[in-house]
Amino acid sequence: MKKLKFFLLMIIAPIFCFISTENTFALDGPSLLRYPDINIVDANFNTNKIIPADYATVVRPNSRMTYTIVGNSSGGAGGSAYFTAAVLKRPGPHYVQLNNVAIYQGNRIDLRVNIESTTGGTVRVYTPNYRANTKMEDFLRINTAGANKQTVIKYEYYKSGTEEKVDYSGTWNYRWITNYKSISLPKNQLYDVYAYYNSALKYNNYNDSNLQVFGTNTKQQNVIENAYSVLFDTNRGELYQVIDHLKTPTYTKYSFDPIAQMELPTPQIVGETTNAPDVQYEAVQDMPLQVKKTFYPISYRLDIKFKDADVIDFDQTTCKVYDLSGQSRDSYFRIVPDKINNQLVVNITNPMLLSSDSFVDNSYIFKIDAKLKSNKDLTQYYRTDGYYYIPAYVQYQTNTNLSPETMGIARVKAFISAEPKLQMVSQFENTNNWINQPVETFFDNAKGAFSSDKLIIKSVERKSFDRLGNDNVKVTLKGSISGIEKEFVVPVKVSAERTGTINYVDKQGKKIADSITKKGAAGSNYDFTSDQKEITGYKYVSLKDDSDPIKGKYPEETKNINVTFVYEVIEQDIKIKYVNEKEEEISEAKKEKAKPGDDYNVLAKKVPGYQVQNVRVDNIPGTLKEDGSVTVKVKEKAMEIVFKYQSNHFELNFTVDKTSSSPGETLNYTLDITSGMKYEDATKATDYQQLTISVPIDDKQLKDFQEIIIKDSKGNNVGEGRYDQTTKKIIGTLTKKVKNTENLAFTFKAKISEDIPNQSKINLKALVTSMYQSNGNRLISKESNEVSTVIDVVKMHFSQVYRGTETPILKDLTVDEPVDNSKYFYVKINESLENIVDKLVTSGDKELNYVGYNQVKMKDFKVKINNVISNTDKVPNKEFQLIYEYEGQMKFQKAPNLDFGQVEISDRNKQSKLATNSEDKVQIVNTLLGYNWTLKASLPNGIKNTSSGESFLGELLYIDKNGTKRSITESSIKLTSQEVEDKSISKLDIRGQDNTGMRLEQHLGNASSKYSGELVWSLEDTPK
Repeated sequence: MKKLKFFLLMIIAPIFCFISTENTFALDGPSLLRYPDINIVDANFNTNKIIPADYATVVRPNSRMTYTIVGNSSGGAGGSAYFTAAVLKRPGPHYVQLNNVAIYQGNRIDLRVNIESTTGGTVRVYTPNYRANTKMEDFLRINTAGANKQTVIKYEYYKSGTEEKVDYSGTWNYRWITNYKSISLPKNQLYDVYAYYNSALKYNNYNDSNLQVFGTNTKQQNVIENAYSVLFDTNRGELYQVIDHLKTPTYTKYSFDPIAQMELPTPQIVGETTNAPDVQYEAVQDMPLQVKKTFYPISYRLDIKFKDADVIDFDQTTCKVYDLSGQSRDSYFRIVPDKINNQLVVNITNPMLLSSDSFVDNSYIFKIDAKLKSNKDLTQYYRTDGYYYIPAYVQYQTNTNLSPETMGIARVKAFISAEPKLQMVSQFENTNNWINQPVETFFDNAKGAFSSDKLIIKSVERKSFDRLGNDNVKVTLKGSISGIEKEFVVPVKVSAERTGTINYVDKQGKKIADSITKKGAAGSNYDFTSDQKEITGYKYVSLKDDSDPIKGKYPEETKNINVTFVYEVIEQDIKIKYVNEKEEEISEAKKEKAKPGDDYNVLAKKVPGYQVQNVRVDNIPGTLKEDGSVTVKVKEKAMEIVFKYQSNHFELNFTVDKTSSSPGETLNYTLDITSGMKYEDATKATDYQQLTISVPIDDKQLKDFQEIIIKDSKGNNVGEGRYDQTTKKIIGTLTKKVKNTENLAFTFKAKISEDIPNQSKINLKALVTSMYQSNGNRLISKESNEVSTVIDVVKMHFSQVYRGTETPILKDLTVDEPVDNSKYFYVKINESLENIVDKLVTSGDKELNYVGYNQVKMKDFKVKINNVISNTDKVPNKEFQLIYEYEGQMKFQKAPNLDFGQVEISDRNKQSKLATNSEDKVQIVNTLLGYNWTLKASLPNGIKNTSSGESFLGELLYIDKNGTKRSITESSIKLTSQEVEDKSISKLDIRGQDNTGMRLEQHLGNASSKYSGELVWSLEDTPK
């Protein structure tokens, strides 16, 4: 006999009956010390977890901080800004922004305090002016006026001066938390929470999203019982804070002092924007106040590192130290450059400082002024905005901790440089052609912003040199990639003009090329070496006997220069070769002679079985004409022309009928052999000689090779083949004589092995060899293309059933429509089943979870192969069934809170209906197989006067459709049961009609007050 299983599902909902409408913010809950994973600070201020460096960050007021106030009612910087409820209802924004409040993750940041809303009263945000050497008690202080009101604050962290938000992590210390107020923060942004062992704080866990902390002390006191600290992460740069102010006025404020030991905060660094060669950074190290002297470090070292950025000149680098007030603190630190490791090393001068009151509770700013090294390639640092981006890093080490490393980037305006050279020019010359000259003509050591940024001349001052003597010209250079420009002054010496003439003659003195005339200034250098040029069909012999030197100086006296080059004519050999793809000669080479300078035409030979493809002239690709010839310009040296041919004896095309298959199937292979042999005289065509076809086989993949045949273009069998067990190859040969101009087809069948592994790929290639006559016997061998077949497809049946049955679950509870389990899908072997289901769900082909059933995950499937469960998460190599099993549910989808509104006190018994605005629907889901539901209700504690605690004189009644009255008491009573016509989702109206539904019956003697009770709805399952 089966035992019947019963379960009771209860939803507790409040039921209200009231005379007045008073609101209350009264809170209660467990001690904050019971909050999950709370870090408890003991009497000696010890805790199991020190606040880590990454979260030890706090913001502090400083001398450069300013305020921006938007959307306030009154007030301003230097005092406070007011925001009334009425103003906050107007279109925003409404905020106070603290500009330049900190350095974080390589940026200066602003903190914006947005007043999102308040339910009444006013919100006052303090804006105190910075006071050096004074702890600013009103920093980030917010006063809220109005009892039993709520204010929502949103803190936003921005890159300073922008609207770009920064993801910020830090510590927020809360003090003065009394029964006047509560603070709510989003749980998913809280990294850790700290509280004292004797904390008077409690928390409310009513909301899974927020942690609400409130005090129990009735007096505003700054005592440890009223304090706690949170470590938080912003969400896209934002952190929400909700303040419930139960009395008026109340305030919250930002405290710098942690309640537990914290590591020194991670040091921060920011780079400045400067002009080259200046490089500037500002690093900051916060030194927080600790709750105990022994918590301070006893040693401290800060490394300011440049790592691979070997461009900083440490001989021109200074580092000055200031505190938040701007006062110099160089005496606190010893700063030494470490050139070997490319860094500055900062040490504390006196370790006793680390725990002294005059040193802690402050931040120290290290201002680094450096210079770029000269003659360094800055390519890797250059960016398209025209700046070098030079990174620097900071990291500290104490006796107990090594901090994370942070980075800041300095932006240095990129630059170009060059050294002007003295220019010797002739009188009456001008600068019109200077812009077309190379930069090297006018400058030495010309350097762009980076190595590939070649300098070009952008502009030249227009000038004519009419007077002898010294002059100068303004020349603007520009980086070809960077676009950076700079003007330089080029010095010029103006002298009288001289002429140089260069002549070209043969041995008989005959002119063989046009003379060249060059001009230069008296006293300037000339060099005509490069003008000794090559002349087609000639070779240089010597200078003419009466020639001036080939290089020297233009004379100061009035005299011109004449240089004459003498040449003699030559003839050159031309060798012509014919080669195949392997550079083998396929026809006998020949040699010819030609005169330099002539256009010489050479025609390629026709070689049977080959097609000329290209030509090389002295190993440089030439232009092959349509008739197979090439025309070359004969040089003054021996030349070589090589015609390269491609074998077109035959072409191969290998195919298979299936590219995707499964074990046991048969594959059909075809190798088409297309002949390329063409003869001008068909009678000279020869037969295929020693034709062999071979196909290597993996016998673990393929077997049972059949119908191995070679056919000609007319379909006649002209050859056969076999599988060679020794070589593991299919071999095909001709059995009849066939002309080598004939096309052939080689075919065979093969069966896929049944035990071939999943995802196997069957790859085959064919090799064909045959002997041909070409400058002697030559064996032509070609490999075909590769054909592939993948073993990767099976059929998958998709089923969704009740656990332990084959009964399909329901997809629509309103009409009890089942899912369709008849569908199947073709899937690839060895693919992840989770990925397949994910694709089916994403595409809408399948849904995984339905109302009324337990939630399943994609991995919660079973696999059946031949009706046997298989433990696998991959697609098997056989047809299979993918099964998801579900548990039915019986539960409330909706249970109402009952509200009878304001009920007049009567001098007789009186029944009241539900108020118009009361909830009145019960919605039940039942997808259990074999069970119906029964709806019950009870009032465990009755209905009470919320002020006096006296019991309500009367009763809560339920009148069913038959008019039967049921009094709802401490014991659970049946109200109604599931009927046959009810679907798996039932909707019950408990408001009823005139004579049915819920009623509150009032007897004589009730006081004028608010009454409430806790109504317990319950479900009970009963066998069908």
